[in-house]
Amino acid sequence: MKNKKLERWRPCQSYCQMNGAAAAVLSFKNANVVFNGPRWCSVIAERELMSYDRTLTERLYCSHIEQSDLLFGTGERIRDIIEDQNRENPETSLLAILTSCSVGLIGDDVNGIVNSIEQTYPILVLDAGGLTGLFEEGYQTAMIEILKKLHLEKSSSVIPGRVNLLGYCNYYPNSNGDLRELKRLLRMAGFEVGVCPGESGQDIQELKNLPTASLNIVLSSELGLGMAKYLKDIIGQEYVVLPVPYGIEQTMEWIRNISKTLSVTPNMAELEKDAQIMLENVTEQVDMLKRTVSNLTYRRAILALPYSQAKSLAKALQNEILEVEKIKFELQGNFGVDESFDNDETVEEKPWLSSDYQLLFGSAADRARIQEFARTIYINMHKKDSRIQRKLMTFAGIEGWGMLIQNIIDQTLTLHHLKEGEYRND
Repeated sequence: MKNKKLERWRPCQSYCQMNGAAAAVLSFKNANVVFNGPRWCSVIAERELMSYDRTLTERLYCSHIEQSDLLFGTGERIRDIIEDQNRENPETSLLAILTSCSVGLIGDDVNGIVNSIEQTYPILVLDAGGLTGLFEEGYQTAMIEILKKLHLEKSSSVIPGRVNLLGYCNYYPNSNGDLRELKRLLRMAGFEVGVCPGESGQDIQELKNLPTASLNIVLSSELGLGMAKYLKDIIGQEYVVLPVPYGIEQTMEWIRNISKTLSVTPNMAELEKDAQIMLENVTEQVDMLKRTVSNLTYRRAILALPYSQAKSLAKALQNEILEVEKIKFELQGNFGVDESFDNDETVEEKPWLSSDYQLLFGSAADRARIQEFARTIYINMHKKDSRIQRKLMTFAGIEGWGMLIQNIIDQTLTLHHLKEGEYRND
């Protein structure tokens, strides 16, 4: 029996702010990161980032802070790093110096040091220690500071029907596939997709096209709401918070909400046809599953996810096809919650039957922590745990709902057949 009181003291429940800031910077072409801190702190951040892309190690550097530097400062090390960067990396588009917790405590004026050196490209200086924030804060802070470096101005040629996507992070599992699906849906509805900060390999100068869009769509409040508010303040650009949609009904509503905000009529014919085909296929597959597994019940879904993602997914799980009985939220990050995220831990659950299953959406660490392998269907949707997967796998939108349901069906059948085999062997 697990001690629930001790669960909150477990390490590595979330990535720190330095990882988030680095992920934001490294999404841009020819951008490099310097971890201004001890080697061991930088190694941890590097390993976590490399879980997404091994080649990122070639763009990560460290100031190798030692004990004496915590007394006398890091100025000389920072100057040497920037001078080496200028000589050895002439194609650098952006350099970010991310200061860790220990170095941040000594009060070095890193900005002053940087400003005293001749620069041929933007240099971003951030206090990104984990003591002051988690992944989401670091990601959004870095993106806003990058926007500030570009000195964006209001466009005189705003394009009707053009939308930007904010709050996207290519570091999340299935991010590339999710983005492709969202772009497909928007284009089918007649919208033009503008800029999506965070898209892998993007030229930083492309951000200068942000003001030409009529609307900013915030896909994740914890990653993009601050960016949207900043753009609203400096160029008057409107925004709407519409998290990544899961499920067919929610996806169609997502498109309609965008249309309503822009006061335009979307082209829904092809989308409705696409949605109807997927709905029929999903319904047929789930019906076949229920005929195979008598009295099949998904007792609960555990959502160990960031706020926006959890809220959107919960709605689909409870209202479309699967009809999950109970949602348990184990939110990642510091973003605020509301009453819909309350978990009633006082309710005593009835005994689990052989046909009862639970869904877990989270990371490999969550899977190891929760265990209960014989009845748990695990979907990796936080902290990518494998490089061996479909390059454009998606759980978002119409295509993604089909992939998600099929994944759940396949795992349910596997667990069911294993139980049947054990019963026959007994």
